[in-house]
Amino acid sequence: MGTCGALGHDFTLMWPYLLVFFAALAVDTIPIFAPPAWILLVVLLVKFHLNPWLTVAIGVTGSTIGRYILTRYIPRISSRLVNRQEDANLHYIGTKIGKAKWSSSVFVFLYTLTPLSTTALFTAVAKQDPKNPEAHAFFESMGFRRTMLEMTAEL
Repeated sequence: MGTCGALGHDFTLMWPYLLVFFAALAVDTIPIFAPPAWILLVVLLVKFHLNPWLTVAIGVTGSTIGRYILTRYIPRISSRLVNRQEDANLHYIGTKIGKAKWSSSVFVFLYTLTPLSTTALFTAVAKQDPKNPEAHAFFESMGFRRTMLEMTAEL
C-alpha cells in the first residue's frame, strides 16, 4: 500500500513536467506560426510552481525533438500548405542558407536573438536537399540554442 501511494505522489509531481515536454514538442512540430514554446512553458512554470531549471531542460528537449520532427516531414507536405511562389521562396532560402555556412551561422544566430519565429527558417532548410544532414543538424542545434536562450531569459 505504501508503494502505490508513493508512486501516485511521484506521478502527481511529475505530470506537469510531462506537460512541459509535450507542449514544447507539439508547438515546435507545427509548420505554421504558432506561439513560441517559451510562452507556454512560462505559463506552466507559474501555474504549477515548477523548478525553472528543470522546466528549461525538459522544454528545450521537447522543443528540439519537435523541430527535428518538423524538418523530417515538412518536405513532403509543404507544397500542399503554401502556394507555388512561397514554396519556391522557401526552397531558395533553404538552398542559400545551406551553401553559406559561416554567414548563415551569423545570420541565424542574430535572427534567434529577435522575437521573430524561426519556423520559416526551419521550413526553408527542411525544403532543401534532405541528403544534406549538416544543414539539418545546424538548424536543430540553433533551435536548441534559441529555445534555451528564450527560456533562460524568462527566469
